[in-house]
Order: sequence, then structure tokens, then C-alpha cells
Amino acid sequence: MPVIDVSDVDFGPTVKPLDNGDLRITANAHLEELRLDPVIVARLPALSELLALVGASGIRNLATIGGNLAWGLGDTEILLVALGAQALFAGGTRIAIGNSLPTDVLMTAIEVPPALSANVFVEKVGHRASFSPAKVVVSGCQLPDGGWLIADRLGPTRPVITILSGESVDIEAFSCSDPHLARIATNLIRRHIRLRRESVAWACKSPKNSPDVFAI
Repeated sequence: MPVIDVSDVDFGPTVKPLDNGDLRITANAHLEELRLDPVIVARLPALSELLALVGASGIRNLATIGGNLAWGLGDTEILLVALGAQALFAGGTRIAIGNSLPTDVLMTAIEVPPALSANVFVEKVGHRASFSPAKVVVSGCQLPDGGWLIADRLGPTRPVITILSGESVDIEAFSCSDPHLARIATNLIRRHIRLRRESVAWACKSPKNSPDVFAI
């Protein structure tokens, strides 16, 4: 397959907030550049934190988010699946992240819908080696009804999406040939959801959120 140099192609601003609230990220954005981008840090801190765990800084200064997604085992894919992101291609094609992405069409950008940072989590368990797929990557985004959209990858597999109700954090064992990885993923997801519920409960009990009965 021929290799085409697109380094001189203008993909537009690296990170651009759109009028509908989405964030557009150019596919040729380097991972380290995104990790430090003030818009990403402010609006999508989970991505910034995850990128800190992708390889070493030398790798992140060379690797792009488009390349990480096109690889098919990149850590960013799981978070972007949970967020409902789409990949944009030359010619106007849009494909939801998590589906097989074409390798014969130029990816130009990724568009990420808005989400409250407090309602998003991602965690990776594995090696930091440059081209070593993580053992486990789990991510979740809370839905308007209080449930959770969970995306996970256990070993070198395609992402799996699970919808959890807002009433329970009990999760059936994942369909995985390695029960140890399934237990790790289940415990990580339970912990993140429990921590967020406890955080909401604490905020509701906080004095600053209660009426001041002594006010005159």
C-alpha cells in the first residue's frame, strides 16, 4: 500500500468548539499536543488524563489521534465510544467511533458531543510500552436518565458497549476468554459509578447547597 505524506495538508484548528456544543479535533493532532490543549483540559479532562498514560512523551509527540483510532486497539477509542464521538472522512463520510474505520479514505477529524466532566470516567490497566495494547480499558458516560453507557476493551478485542440502568451497579460477567480481566473491568466500573454517586450525595448534603435557615 503506498504511503502518502499529508503533513502539509491544512486540517484546520487542532481543537475547535462547534456551535452545537461538540468539540472538533483534527485527526492529525499529536497526542501530546491534545493532552496539554487548554480546551481539552477544561472541557474533556478525561481525554487529557488518558493521554498521559499512552506511551511516553516521545511517542505522544509523534503519534496522532487519528492514527491511534485507525490502529484498532488504541486506548482513545474506548473513551470516544462512551462519549458517542464520530470520525469524519474526506468526502463528508461520518462513522461512529467503535465501528471498523476505513483505511483507504483520509480521516480528517473527530467530533465529540458535549458531556459534563463529572459524568465521564476512563481507566486503563496495562503496559505503557509504545505499541503494546492495554490489558483493560473501561470508560463510561452518564446518560440523561441516570444510567450509564459503558465501553470496554478486554485484551486485543473490539470495543463492547453495555447500557446500565441508574438503579444498579451490578454487572454480569463480561464475555471474555479471560475471567481475570472480566473481574478487573467489573470492579473498575463499579468503583467509578459508586464514587460518582457518593460525590453527588455529598454535594446534596453540602451546606452551600442547603438553604441558610439563619439568614435574615
